[in-house]
Amino acid sequence: MKTIPEHNQRIATMIFSSVYPHYVSNVAQKGRTQTELHQVIECSPVLMKPHFKL
Repeated sequence: MKTIPEHNQRIATMIFSSVYPHYVSNVAQKGRTQTELHQVIECSPVLMKPHFKL
């Protein structure tokens, strides 16, 4: 898939709370738990910014 600047900008401006439910359903389908998802999120350097909260 070829990305374009408009696509990158749209992804960059997405609010995490709008995609979080999709992450939850995806990990559930793969047999993982919400706790495991939160562990991954907490380890993410991008999401470790002070303003980020689950």
